[in-house]
Amino acid sequence: MAKTFVVEDHDANTERKLNPSDIYQMQGAITFLLDTEVKGELKKEFELWKLGSLETTLDFEGKLKATSAIRVSRKIGVDKIRGPYLEDVLDFDGVKGSYFQKVVGKIGGERGLKHDTNPNNKIEPFTLFESKRTNLRKHYLFELFSKPSEK
Repeated sequence: MAKTFVVEDHDANTERKLNPSDIYQMQGAITFLLDTEVKGELKKEFELWKLGSLETTLDFEGKLKATSAIRVSRKIGVDKIRGPYLEDVLDFDGVKGSYFQKVVGKIGGERGLKHDTNPNNKIEPFTLFESKRTNLRKHYLFELFSKPSEK
């Protein structure tokens, strides 16, 4: 036998039946977005005693994009034994994003040695924290408003 509870809406003069499977959510969210970029160039010429000078160049570029969100939901449901309840749920989307880095070093001008740390300009995805859902405490309505029994 399934238990059924009746909720009265005094303002609307209506009744609503809550069954054990009823769950409603009201949501709010806070979203974070980080999008940053850095570029630069360093040039230096070194004197090599009597051999002449050696030109060195370092070009660098970096980009970082990261996102996250935190949501709070309120569930309204019915436990078969303890009755209607409210439960807050905290959802964390984790911290995910992508980064790009490139450093190009040159020694001896354009005809000298050259090294590129990211020749294919690859963007790397990352996950800093995984997504997580946490159910917070349930508040059983009948227990909140009932007086403790005296012995």
